[in-house]
Amino acid sequence: MWSALPAVSLENLIVPGPVERGFYVAVEEGDLAPTVSKKLVELLDTEHSVPSPAPRSLGVGGSKISYSPMRYWRRNSRIGQLIWVDSGNRFDPYQLSVEAKKRKLDPTRVLRAIKVGRPFTAFQYQQMLDRIPNPALWAPNAPEGESVLSPRAGRGGLSHSQAVWWTPLVIISDLMGLFYDPDLPEDALIRAFRSFMIRLSFLRQRAIVLALLRNGEPPANRRHLLPDVLKLARRISEPAPLPLPSSLVPAVLR
Repeated sequence: MWSALPAVSLENLIVPGPVERGFYVAVEEGDLAPTVSKKLVELLDTEHSVPSPAPRSLGVGGSKISYSPMRYWRRNSRIGQLIWVDSGNRFDPYQLSVEAKKRKLDPTRVLRAIKVGRPFTAFQYQQMLDRIPNPALWAPNAPEGESVLSPRAGRGGLSHSQAVWWTPLVIISDLMGLFYDPDLPEDALIRAFRSFMIRLSFLRQRAIVLALLRNGEPPANRRHLLPDVLKLARRISEPAPLPLPSSLVPAVLR
């Protein structure tokens, strides 16, 4: 059922090196939140020792342009600010502290490194996505006064300096739970879900979004929501598949 989208694991998604921005979905057989917490601690422990990728020549001095400035920007993204949208109330600071101590890290500093927001309604959920910061540029080797690559730069904005865009990593601990709330009226659901889809569409272009999806049957009157969300996904992580009837699965996933 998921064959149209290549699988991706947490081992090559939560890593210090470049990761393509986009929306990734991790289908849960059990509880993946502890595993994600462990990977975040590993990332914080190792990222400082991983060298930044050296930029390729992009046509400076008459050489051939390998790919567009936007393509270069995306390909050289590295994980920056860590943000956990705890829509499923599953972020466990104690478990994170235990993992930090195993690696001889200061638990307080590790907890401070992960910004946690906990929405309690579908409206708070979609509004929280709006507050995710834009990527930050890190270019320590740029000569003073020399421009570096930016999303808006043309050929004149390119240089051989080291330019890396540090991209936010956003964890969503329960992708659909707040939209399955039986107390959410249908008219309110439509408004909140429409806004959520718009915000998620924009967010996946400027962040790495990893959403945990519970492996279960959605409410009968909300089954139509999930296929629309999955159409935005770049990849679906293992394990798979979801136990959904084929009639409910969007064509892109078949």
